[in-house]
Amino acid sequence: MSKREFLAKLTEYLSYELPEYMVREKINFYSDYISSETGKGRSVDEVLDELGDPQLIAHSIIDAAKSGPDGIPGSDDDIDYSSEVYGNAGRGSGSSAGWGPEGGNGSAGSYGQQGQTDRSGYDPFGGNIHTYNFGCFTGILIFLIMMCVFSVIGAVLGALSPVLVPVCMVFLIMWLLNRTGGGGR
Repeated sequence: MSKREFLAKLTEYLSYELPEYMVREKINFYSDYISSETGKGRSVDEVLDELGDPQLIAHSIIDAAKSGPDGIPGSDDDIDYSSEVYGNAGRGSGSSAGWGPEGGNGSAGSYGQQGQTDRSGYDPFGGNIHTYNFGCFTGILIFLIMMCVFSVIGAVLGALSPVLVPVCMVFLIMWLLNRTGGGGR
C-alpha cells in the first residue's frame, strides 16, 4: 500500500463519523508523520506496517474523538458529530456504524452510504469533488413526474376510447373469422 492509498482509506473511514476539520487535522498528522519517518531513511512500507490497518486507526480516532468528558467510548456523555458530517444527518444520534464494510456495531456498514466530501467539496488529495445529497426530494420529484406521465397517457386513452374500442372490436372479429375458416380457406 502506498502513502496515498493509506491516507485515502483513513480519510474515507474518518469521513463517515467525524467533521471535515477533524478529518483534515488527522490526515495532516499522519501525512507529516509518514513523511518525517521516510525522511529518516525508513521505507514507506516499513512505516505503514508499523502504523497498521487504517480502519483500526480510524476506529480508535473516532472512539477517542466521540468519548465525552469521562473518556469512555459508548457512554451517555459521548459527543455526537452526526449533524456536522455530510450525508450523515439522517442517522440516529450516537451511532458509530458505517465507518467500514464490517461496520461492527450498527446499521449502515457500507462505504457507499455517505458522501466522501463535505458541503464545500473538500478533497484531501487535491481533486475538486462535489457530491450532493438531495434526500427524499429526488424520490418525490420522480413520483410527481411519473404521475404526470400516467395522467397524460390516461387522458389520451380516455379521449380515444370511443374510437379505439370499436376499431379493436372489428379487428378482433376479423381475426377470429380468419382463424375459424370463415375467410374461405
